[in-house]
Amino acid sequence: MNIQKYLVFIIVVLGTVLAPNVQADLAIVVNPKSSVTEVSADEIKRLYIGKTKLLDSGARLVPVDHDDGREIKQEFYGKVVQKPLARLKVHWSRLIFSGRGRPPEVIGDDAKIKAWVADHENAIGYIDADMVDESVRAVLIVK
Repeated sequence: MNIQKYLVFIIVVLGTVLAPNVQADLAIVVNPKSSVTEVSADEIKRLYIGKTKLLDSGARLVPVDHDDGREIKQEFYGKVVQKPLARLKVHWSRLIFSGRGRPPEVIGDDAKIKAWVADHENAIGYIDADMVDESVRAVLIVK
């Protein structure tokens, strides 16, 4: 009996350690009234680091952001913007100091960002893909 418990314990521990890190997909969302139907990850990156305010199509979108400390924010900046948050803070400090830009407005969590985008035709944000409904339109899914 003790050997069975021991084996179950070992299997659970190994399964936990060896299991892939499961993360939810991210959805880049816009207002359903927006003319934007798709965007590239590069366009999103340029919007979120202040390199542009326009997409390649010429559409003007205003990016909104999550609160600091949220896992989804770290995941978004790592996967899409490809900059760790610490480097991004330095980047924005330089732009702010030089008067060349401001970071995206911090709105809050997924629910607040979804509501903000649903209420602002030119807004773009990112949320957990499971939260997408008819109030917003997903224009890019990030795995």
